[in-house]
Amino acid sequence: MNSDLQDEIKNFINHRVWMTKKSRMEAESRMNKNNVFSQFLVNYYTFIVLAFSILSLIEKNSDIIAIMTVIASVGLFGTTLFLTSMAYREKAIQYKESYLSLNELESDLRHILRENNDDPEVITQFQKLEKKYNEILAKTDNHSEVDFNRVQLKHGAKLNKDNYLNYYRHKSITISFQIILILLPLALTILYLRYK
Repeated sequence: MNSDLQDEIKNFINHRVWMTKKSRMEAESRMNKNNVFSQFLVNYYTFIVLAFSILSLIEKNSDIIAIMTVIASVGLFGTTLFLTSMAYREKAIQYKESYLSLNELESDLRHILRENNDDPEVITQFQKLEKKYNEILAKTDNHSEVDFNRVQLKHGAKLNKDNYLNYYRHKSITISFQIILILLPLALTILYLRYK
C-alpha cells in the first residue's frame, strides 16, 4: 500500500470515524441525561398537582388553589406531551447503535492498515468502508455541534472562540432552564402562602 493511501486511511479514521464515534457517544450521554431529567420533571409536576389537589380539599376558600391546580395540570399535560415527543431514550439508543457500528468500521479500517500490502483491492475495500460510514450516518439524526465541541474539549483540542462560547452558552442555558422548571412551582406556592 502506498504511503498516500495509508495517510488517507489514517486521516479518515482519526478525523472522521473516530470524531464521529466520540461525538455520538457524547450525544448518547446527553440524551440519557435529558431522559432522566424529563422523568424527574414529570414526576415532580405530578407531585405538585397532587399536592395542590389535596390542599384544595383541605382549604375552605380554595378558589386560588383550584386555579393553581388547573394551571399545574395543564402545565403537566403540555410538559408530558413535549417530553414524549422529544424521545430522548429512543435517540440515546440510536446514538449508541451508531457509535457501536462506527467502532466496528474503525476496526475494519485499522485492519486494512495492518495488512500493509500492495493489493489493488485495498482501494476498493477502503471505498466500500467509506460508503459504509455514510450509511451508518444516514441511519441516525446527526449529533449536535455541542457534542462535537465536548469531544474536542475532553481531548485537549483548542476550540475557536465562537465554538467555545457556544458550548458554554448552551450548557448555561440548559442548566438555567432546568433550575427554572424546578423552582417555578415552588415560587408559585410561596407566593400563594404569602398572600393567602
